[in-house]
Amino acid sequence: MLWKSDLAKPASRPPEPVSPKWQTLVLVCEKCKGARHGPDAHGIRKGIKHRIGKNKELRVLETGCMGICPDDAVTVCVTRLARPAEVVLVRSESELDALTDSLR
Repeated sequence: MLWKSDLAKPASRPPEPVSPKWQTLVLVCEKCKGARHGPDAHGIRKGIKHRIGKNKELRVLETGCMGICPDDAVTVCVTRLARPAEVVLVRSESELDALTDSLR
């Protein structure tokens, strides 16, 4: 059935694709508390940026809850263009170092 309101709407079109400058996107859950003695979400984001340095192909963002909610870690999602996303839990500085090494 056609409604009068449908006639007034402009034709819909798909969103315009863009090519980002980055190739790797790292999402750090800001809601995760982290391990008692390990880094929190802000520390992980800053730690990755500090360890990697300036890298236009890498973008690190804090995000809302991803629904994994570990008791003693921070959820981190690493996604690279044209590859499936990888979700890891970071509990310690050594795990943060290993994650950072994998991003290089």
